[in-house]
Amino acid sequence: MKYTRTLPISTFTTLKAGVQALLDELGGWLEAVFDDHMQLPWQGIHDEATFVTAWAGYYAFSGDERVPQLALKLRDSWLNWAETNLYHGYHPQQEAHHGPEHYLIFLH
Repeated sequence: MKYTRTLPISTFTTLKAGVQALLDELGGWLEAVFDDHMQLPWQGIHDEATFVTAWAGYYAFSGDERVPQLALKLRDSWLNWAETNLYHGYHPQQEAHHGPEHYLIFLH
């Protein structure tokens, strides 16, 4: 499932070409990991789903419906996991920065 493609450094002669290359790269990453991530239960790992924020701009340009599908699936998986693993919305033992981070940045 790990996405490890290495891209050569490129020079684009137009902004449109550079944007399209970025969109193609983000779309390829999503294509490579979508099915696997849709099957995974929430693990409770720090920064587990923050990678989805990389696809926000991609979704705005492409309208690729896999982005909200995956984001909603991850949110629902987190909610299910959180019911039995969190204490008032926080990890039972966690420091002040990382404990509320997912809730504040991504999942709320």
